[in-house]
Amino acid sequence: MSSDEEQIDGLKRVAMRSVTPDARKKAIDTLAVYGKKAVPAITDIIKDSLSTEVREYGLDTIKKIKGKQ
Repeated sequence: MSSDEEQIDGLKRVAMRSVTPDARKKAIDTLAVYGKKAVPAITDIIKDSLSTEVREYGLDTIKKIKGKQ
């Protein structure tokens, strides 16, 4: 596992343990820096989230990442 993958996985774990939407959104913002490599982790956060706000934020972030191809 590369250091990027380890950092992405760590950020995902932090987000999954976070209960506040703001904490999850901050994790998504940080993950977005990694670009396409972070899309699966962001997807997992979206699937795990009960917050519509977090799900929409995550989906918008993924669209932005994929738009930078």
